[in-house]
Amino acid sequence: MIITKVRASTIEAAFPQPLAYLRTWYDKRTAIIVEIETDKGLIGRGGCHGPVEPAANAIATMTPWLVGENPLRPTLLRQSIYARLDGCRRAGVREALTSIYAALWDITDKQQLLSNAPAAWSAHFAMKARLLPPAEPIEKELPKPAMIGIAACSHRPSLQGANVVRRY
Repeated sequence: MIITKVRASTIEAAFPQPLAYLRTWYDKRTAIIVEIETDKGLIGRGGCHGPVEPAANAIATMTPWLVGENPLRPTLLRQSIYARLDGCRRAGVREALTSIYAALWDITDKQQLLSNAPAAWSAHFAMKARLLPPAEPIEKELPKPAMIGIAACSHRPSLQGANVVRRY
């Protein structure tokens, strides 16, 4: 699997009334969504808030370093990009690298779900990843987690020092 395309899209949303935060007022919220596309058709998405224009410029700088690479090694790619930046402290670099890293992990997670899951799950997630056209609802065919031996649990640290583990 190889990265073929990296796209960055800017999203803006105006607040109904200005918002005061720290020492300034904001009338809109901006974010960048990064989409990394592979030759197998998987699309990974990651996003970041912060300075939009510097982050978009940083993503444009990092794009040639990503195209042609294997997206299933997100940590190695992040470290190689960081090494190429050589400790650069430009505005937007941290945000751009974070959004790219999230998109790479999105691809890795989708690939693992598609390759290791039962057939009904693979079709379900392939449709979500836009590999297959939408067909009949597949949710009816999916087994319940208890039927396939998956137990969900949550771990909640307590303020009194004792840990509480709940099994569902």
